[in-house]
Amino acid sequence: MSGDDPVTRVFHDVEDGAWKFHEPDESKTEDLTYVCFHHIVDKDATIEGLADLPIGWCAWRRDVTVPWVRELTVDDADEE
Repeated sequence: MSGDDPVTRVFHDVEDGAWKFHEPDESKTEDLTYVCFHHIVDKDATIEGLADLPIGWCAWRRDVTVPWVRELTVDDADEE
């Protein structure tokens, strides 16, 4: 939330329904913070379009100039 890097990966966690927003670089546990969904949308309005992302799915994009790609999270796809 405090950095300038854009969100490029979003996960709607199957375990607890939590949302996880990641920048292009690998996220570190010590950098995690809890925020309201609308604060993320305030930084990037395109994320509002992911509000209907099903639990167990993720969305990603190469950079902010391309549309989001939605897919079942790999771990969840392995369980089917």
